[in-house]
Amino acid sequence: MTEISFSVQVISDTSKDFQADSTALAKKYLRKIKELSGEKIDLSEYKVLIAQQKEIDDEISFEEMGVGSGYQILFVKPPKVLSKLELDILGKKYLVGKPIYKVGRKDPNKGIAPDLDLTMFLENRAKNVSRELFSFVEEQGVWNIDLSEKAHSPVYDWDKKPLTSGKHVLPEKSSIYIGAKGNFVLKIGIKLAS
Repeated sequence: MTEISFSVQVISDTSKDFQADSTALAKKYLRKIKELSGEKIDLSEYKVLIAQQKEIDDEISFEEMGVGSGYQILFVKPPKVLSKLELDILGKKYLVGKPIYKVGRKDPNKGIAPDLDLTMFLENRAKNVSRELFSFVEEQGVWNIDLSEKAHSPVYDWDKKPLTSGKHVLPEKSSIYIGAKGNFVLKIGIKLAS
């Protein structure tokens, strides 16, 4: 059985990440999506659009792209960041090159799959860190840290002051600290990539 991961958008600006095995019944997940959305919606009014992104090549035909009868073709220009972030965690470097980059702890049972899973850096202290901790968000060349409202773990800024939920502009070079003050479980070095 192959495990698949997907996100679902039911209504504008509402999306959830899910994980399932490839033989999972869509009906089961529709019920789960309805429950988790917290909205009173009738999913029978919706259609499912399954999209696959393809790179455009001058030499590729629609047939070679797998386009069949009844398909809809949308040309989408993905958002590009104007600057990139470089993260340093215990000497391991990560380059952030997408406008929203989620950081937290992976949990397949709850369908949580952050872009940066901190589990491997936390060892036996993993449960002390929220699954949905924060996101790095780029807006027209300015990077912010956006602390999740669901985060229960304390996060401290470059001055070791506690961050509150919401967006905070990042300096060009800084650090974020996770865990109780004076007993941080993790430090993430941050700088604008050149």
